[in-house]
Amino acid sequence: MPRPASSVAPADNAAAADGVSSGVVPGDLAGLLSGRPCDPRAFQRVYPDRWAAFLRANFRNALEVAVFFSVDEKTARQWIEGVTAPRGWAASFAVLAIPSARAFLLRAA
Repeated sequence: MPRPASSVAPADNAAAADGVSSGVVPGDLAGLLSGRPCDPRAFQRVYPDRWAAFLRANFRNALEVAVFFSVDEKTARQWIEGVTAPRGWAASFAVLAIPSARAFLLRAA
């Protein structure tokens, strides 16, 4: 019988952070999702616009974005226009390299 999400012990969470299964099974996901402070789908919907606004606030043009993130100019232009958003590496790099990025990019949807 799957245990309720609320019974996941802190040790289970620490194990999951190390890449070891936390013991949460698919039946437990509904309980985990219902208590989330933000909706992952809503975040996914707003993220391309949020990323584009961040780039426009911190870079002058697509060429600067392309050089900074080491991507081609077409990718940089699509990011700035909000057509696409980056993979996790680019957002993580921005958070590490630009002090204001974390607050700008990670606020709740």
